[in-house]
Amino acid sequence: MSITGVISKAGVAACLCLPLLCGMAVAEESGVGRQWLTQPTTFDASTPQTANPQLAAATYTAAAGDCSTSPALCEEDPSPFDKDYLKGFYKVPMAMAARPFDFSKRALVIDAVALGGFGFFYTLDESVRDDATSADSQDTKDFFDTFEPLGDLYTMLAATGGTYIAGELTDSRSLQRIGLNGMQGLAIAAIPVGGTKYLFGRKRPNKNDGNGSWFDGGNSFLSGHTTYAFTVASVVSHEYRDSVWVPWLAYGTASMVGAQRIYADKHWTSDVFISALVGWGVGQAVSDFDYFTADLPIDMQSMTEPDTHGVVLSYKW
Repeated sequence: MSITGVISKAGVAACLCLPLLCGMAVAEESGVGRQWLTQPTTFDASTPQTANPQLAAATYTAAAGDCSTSPALCEEDPSPFDKDYLKGFYKVPMAMAARPFDFSKRALVIDAVALGGFGFFYTLDESVRDDATSADSQDTKDFFDTFEPLGDLYTMLAATGGTYIAGELTDSRSLQRIGLNGMQGLAIAAIPVGGTKYLFGRKRPNKNDGNGSWFDGGNSFLSGHTTYAFTVASVVSHEYRDSVWVPWLAYGTASMVGAQRIYADKHWTSDVFISALVGWGVGQAVSDFDYFTADLPIDMQSMTEPDTHGVVLSYKW
């Protein structure tokens, strides 16, 4: 008997969630998470502190000492009632609405990946579905089904809320940010999920109408489970982006959620691909707002310009 036949679905799901939670905790302790000495932004070099190298050095040393002894002084305590955090609930959707008018190089590359990937997987939709549904192993189905809760909106809202509470109890800034950003990302991701289902009306593969059945009252595009799973994975990966393995684990788990939707005959492969991209984008947008930081000096760099020599203090913001 295979291991999936011995372990219950709840047990397998717990085994899958545990490495992710432990991974975040280990990364937090080992310093690969976002700490107080990361992501500096240049401080105005015209101020007296930076114009005077000795004063700048003294200011930097004092700030670094304060942060090393009391890191909480160098960043705000993440709170669901933070005004900047609450603004994100409408700022991120506004940025998403303006996305089609962004013609930057990065945006065009993402567009090319989205359109090219969707076209590629669209041609494979029916053949992939045939292969997935032809498998008759109950053990395999049970294995994929263990990932399904990790894409359920209410389950993930509860999980991210629990992560925030755990961060509060352990005074972990990373867990607090993941919890709050995860909850906000899930709430915002529900907008494109609901909107595209209503607008495009693509039928699910289990309706047996082919992958070209659009605007017909269906709700296959986008995949909510995949979008929500990748939103949370994106938030986790953003928080621990300096880690070698946490992003792989987070996105790998989210990918299994997408695979489950294909294997369960709930979504086409092209649905899952675009949904993953949307979830990734929402998670990155929410995380990039970086609400919970304070303006204290944490880095010092040399500055050489015509007729000006000295140092530049950098601030985390």
